[in-house]
Amino acid sequence: MKGEKSISKLTEEYIASHQSVKNCLLKGMINYSALARVIAKELGIEKKASKDAVLVAARRYYWKSKKSSGSEDAVRKLLSEGEMEIKNKVIVAILDTAVYKEKLRELQKKVEKKADLFHTIEGSKTITVITTQKYKGALKEVFRRNIIKIREGLIEIVLKSPPEIESTPGVVSYILHLFSENNVNIYELMSCWTDTILVVSEEDLPRIMNFMKF
Repeated sequence: MKGEKSISKLTEEYIASHQSVKNCLLKGMINYSALARVIAKELGIEKKASKDAVLVAARRYYWKSKKSSGSEDAVRKLLSEGEMEIKNKVIVAILDTAVYKEKLRELQKKVEKKADLFHTIEGSKTITVITTQKYKGALKEVFRRNIIKIREGLIEIVLKSPPEIESTPGVVSYILHLFSENNVNIYELMSCWTDTILVVSEEDLPRIMNFMKF
């Protein structure tokens, strides 16, 4: 019994860490016997009893996950009730923390006075500035010695959700899974209560518009 429990746990961990396998399993597109053989081989437990235990564990994982699928429906419903706002010509500048912060605040005030985009995120070694292409020159002029890199050709996506987002588990996780599943890289990710803000490549916009339909 102890060995079977161990195999059950290993099987669950395997499925959970292989997103494509998990997706196919939950959609009923998996042959359990074939899956059991693959998992048993990769885990090095190819005895018949072990394969049978893997098969049972995979089926148990399916039913356990199926019971919680209602949470995904709740997330999709929440996102369908929201709005998506897109801003183009976005740049991301990475500055070192030696930057004179008063100058950064002055630039921020100047940009915000014009109701333009300006976000800052301060880390332990760098400061990330998210703004629009038109302020690239000002950034380079004021912080030329502090700029580590500037990334261009980006867009900012703001997902505006209902207030229930703060009490609905798994919203950000679901969004990240969609982007990962569709091979779209997220350069920056932020949130502000009902707003989820993502910075991605402008080239990925057509794909994003396709898989973000709820």
